[in-house]
Amino acid sequence: MRITRNCPQGQPNTGISACPIDFKYIVAAILVANGTKLPAALTAENLTALCHEDLPDRIMPIKTFVEYAKSGGEAQASAVGYGPTQFTGLSQQTDTFSLAKYSPELHANLLKAVNQVFGVYYVDKDNNIIGVNDGTDILAPIPVTLIPNATFFKTSSAQSVQTVGFAYVDTEYVHRNLDYFRAGFDVPGALVGLVEVEIVATATSGKYKLVEHYGGYDRTAEFGALLAAGGEAAFNNVTAATYNAADQTLSLTVATNAVPTLKSPKVQYAADIEGIIQYEP
Repeated sequence: MRITRNCPQGQPNTGISACPIDFKYIVAAILVANGTKLPAALTAENLTALCHEDLPDRIMPIKTFVEYAKSGGEAQASAVGYGPTQFTGLSQQTDTFSLAKYSPELHANLLKAVNQVFGVYYVDKDNNIIGVNDGTDILAPIPVTLIPNATFFKTSSAQSVQTVGFAYVDTEYVHRNLDYFRAGFDVPGALVGLVEVEIVATATSGKYKLVEHYGGYDRTAEFGALLAAGGEAAFNNVTAATYNAADQTLSLTVATNAVPTLKSPKVQYAADIEGIIQYEP
């Protein structure tokens, strides 16, 4: 018998939810490695912990957004000759969000990740987490690439500004499968982005400062006592550590011909240290 085929027909079901969603302003985005998802059981505590996880399980939050602009995602239609106009697809969509202010360190790090595919979840003011339904019980992220942009300096009429664009890998897939759930906690408040820091030597032998890589802001007073309490477990290439409150420095015993660096954010988080990561060129 000859192999036959069927012609699939789209059947729209045109009802709306008994509890229609009204998304509020998007205030944050959660980047995840391509192919990974947020866990099914999500709490404020494990969301913050995920911000400090080892790769590829670490999530990378971006906040706080203050404006949104949509580009693309529009229906495309055309006719052939004197035939009828027909739908041909959706134009490529990019969601662009403006941040409250320009941050050189964030912009620099986003530029490192252009042309890579990530997953992104959006978070609105009602703590709705928005992604796509991939046919499983766990909400999937929207596959995107990043388009960062920045105006470094203010003008006579405008502040410096930074935007992040999320370009959909497959626009029609997102439009067909957009989905969401409401978290029962303050999602933006649980999101902690990691700031790159370095351990730099002072003019006094054996004494060091913990400073941000971009701009050199001194974080020693904030984290010094906690890092010293962790001792060698908090550092690479260090056998002893003491915090000096008087001059806000760290006294470190460093292995011969070695450079002191921080352990991973996951190790630091276990010692109640949040939001920093060792800078790597």
